[in-house]
Amino acid sequence: MRIPNTSPSSIALFVTAICVNGKCSETTHSTNVLSKHRRIPLTEKPPPLVHCRLHSSYVVEFVCKEESCDNESPLMCLMCRDYGRHKGHNHVLIEKEVEDLREKVREHLTELSRQSEVVDEALGSINQAIHDLSPGEESGTLEETRQEVRNHFRRLRSALDRDEADAVETLDEHARERVDILRSAKDRLEAASTKIGATCHTLQKALIMEKGKILDRSDDLLALAESTAAEKTTIPDSSQLSTRIAFSFANDRKLHIGDFIDSRVVLLGLDGAGKTSIVRRLKKVRIDAVMAPHPTIGFNIETIHYKNYRLTFWDVGGLPKFRHLWKHYYTNTQAVIFVIDGHAVERFSESIKELRKVMSDPLVGPCPVIVAINRKDGSSLNGPMDALLSQLDALPFQHHFHFCDAATGSGIDHVLDQITVCLSRLNGTCPV
Repeated sequence: MRIPNTSPSSIALFVTAICVNGKCSETTHSTNVLSKHRRIPLTEKPPPLVHCRLHSSYVVEFVCKEESCDNESPLMCLMCRDYGRHKGHNHVLIEKEVEDLREKVREHLTELSRQSEVVDEALGSINQAIHDLSPGEESGTLEETRQEVRNHFRRLRSALDRDEADAVETLDEHARERVDILRSAKDRLEAASTKIGATCHTLQKALIMEKGKILDRSDDLLALAESTAAEKTTIPDSSQLSTRIAFSFANDRKLHIGDFIDSRVVLLGLDGAGKTSIVRRLKKVRIDAVMAPHPTIGFNIETIHYKNYRLTFWDVGGLPKFRHLWKHYYTNTQAVIFVIDGHAVERFSESIKELRKVMSDPLVGPCPVIVAINRKDGSSLNGPMDALLSQLDALPFQHHFHFCDAATGSGIDHVLDQITVCLSRLNGTCPV
């Protein structure tokens, strides 16, 4: 083994550090010079002494603790303490300062080790959470929750499919019963028609009989005519012949078939807001197939069957000279639809003003008010539209609002649904 070119003491320490033979130290220190040296394990080797920078022949023994000391280094030797820059300064032994510092370091190491364990545990939990929540993983909480959500909606779809099948079957059963009743009425009327026709034919023939023959059969002819005329013939009324079916849904999604509920709905709004166009769309009249709507003079009345309601719409003119007459249409009204032209930004304030007047009228108080924003082309009107919605939200009255387009018909069914829901609450019936 080649020994580095070092001092004898370094050689001894080097050999002791690498040699596995316990007698190596004794052999090395067997000379007269080294035999008197004290030998200790490397772990107990005293630290090297630190010499003062200013007084190189003196060892640093103290540490300055003076708060006002502005010297470059707090280390001091005897000369520094008694005669040098740190004269008169508070100080402690360097061993004590070092031990205090090491104790603080140990405390910090303990705390940092504890924090490191906490951080490592948190990192492990985060990595596990990332794994569980990352899409594409075959296992994990995300996939389990996904499966639960799929199962939930699968059960909902199954339940809805069953409810739909039951509702359709209920509707078909109602239609079959109606058809059976109508067929029975048809058979009775056909029999009556046949008998009446035969009687008429016999009486027609009697008119051309000879005098003697008609007199001989007078009793039979009159009895036949009287008996035929006396037979009761029931003619179905218009309600029995109507093919419209009034229906509603209960909270359990069961279909209920009954009679139509008559309700009066008033359409209000500024002139040109689109009230008449909405009514035409409800009546399924093609807007482009008729004359362009013009300001309504007075009012229009249209009746529309929707689900279990027979809605009579009163389309009232919105010109300024007619608005003071709106109050005369509130009596016996079950709902109010106020139409705002979503494209007429310059008339938003006027619309809100008139809407406030309508909703503050005591006769309108119990009626649900639905605000229909007939937004023909509002794609670039986000700012004004947001302002309009804010003003609607700020109204001190309860109302509902929906977007619709009278030109295409989009959204109008939502307005009708809202009307039926509000009317069902007022009437205490099952909401459709």
